[in-house]
Amino acid sequence: MSRISICKTCSKEMIVGPGSKGIYCSRKCHILDQSQISKRTAAVRREKLEQQYKDNPRYCRHCQVVLSFEQRRQLDCSRSCSASYTNKLRIHSEESKTKRSLKARANPSGFAKSKIGGTKRKGIYRAPRVTRVCATCSQSFEIVASDPRKTCSKQCARIGGARHGSGRAKTGYYHGIYCGSTYELAFLIWHLDHNRQIERCIQHFGYVWNDRTHRYYPDFEVDGQIYEIKGRILDVDYVKIKSANALLVDRTAIIPYIDYVSRMYNIARDKLWRLYDNKSNVPIDYDS
Repeated sequence: MSRISICKTCSKEMIVGPGSKGIYCSRKCHILDQSQISKRTAAVRREKLEQQYKDNPRYCRHCQVVLSFEQRRQLDCSRSCSASYTNKLRIHSEESKTKRSLKARANPSGFAKSKIGGTKRKGIYRAPRVTRVCATCSQSFEIVASDPRKTCSKQCARIGGARHGSGRAKTGYYHGIYCGSTYELAFLIWHLDHNRQIERCIQHFGYVWNDRTHRYYPDFEVDGQIYEIKGRILDVDYVKIKSANALLVDRTAIIPYIDYVSRMYNIARDKLWRLYDNKSNVPIDYDS
């Protein structure tokens, strides 16, 4: 015979058929109640174990500090104490010390350098250096060959300005004029072939963005008019272009220039970078 029962977990009324205990209304309430019981049981057991550990704690072998309940299965409180305790029992011969010293000095990673004589002492590895020119102040500085830095100091790295090769596009020089992308290269070639007076813009203009003042360096100046070549345009670009009263040439307007260069020089549209003077990003002196 059916009867009405109340769920132990959610206190919901339910109709229970014959043969059912009527403790839970669903499997979800059953699992939830059992998990709460398990948590309470585990908390009581942990409290009992913690009390037993307080009565008989374990101490660090090196510093004799009482280990916490979570560290009760460890021998030491830290790696430092473990190393100190282990090394205290070791005895190194003079031959072993000399062997380790010579091996450390020859380490190509540069570790274990001597305090006497610095990196110039014989037997000490010194990574190969190269001389570069700072992209900001144009001063020469020496740096490890594997280091990609282009500035001589943090101060120069923080100074803004137009830096050649700082973007992701394929850059280079064409007839001694720098191009920051193949879009700029196509724009430059078209004007040079049509005997237009074009040069890299050397002026800079101030603009305000996010309550801060910045400098804007446009791309080209053609017959006194400033042009900015942009593929991807952001909101800040409109503010910069307006500050210089420049004309914008976007990815749609640049297509005729690219088609012209591709047709006249018989080169694929995605291979225009091959028209650069060289691949070292160093301008060629055409007057010499």
